[in-house]
Amino acid sequence: KRKAWTRVRLIGDIQSSASNISVSYADDDNWTFSSTRTIDSSSIGAMKDGLTRLGASRRRSWKLDHAANTPCRLEAIEIEYEVGIS
Repeated sequence: KRKAWTRVRLIGDIQSSASNISVSYADDDNWTFSSTRTIDSSSIGAMKDGLTRLGASRRRSWKLDHAANTPCRLEAIEIEYEVGIS
């Protein structure tokens, strides 16, 4: 069944300096990843809001990338979706 991906949120430590976490996804068994979208891990609001408007697919794999010279401690990733009819 197709799923409408509504929100992705990262649960983890808030950084003390500017630090972005890039999020991308693939719907074709990791062949082609989407353009990256970033979440500012130093902003409480950005971590709480996460990313929205993520499209729809039958299944999806996610890729997170943190390239800053600071530690990145994530506890979980929350993925919200709605299951469709077909």
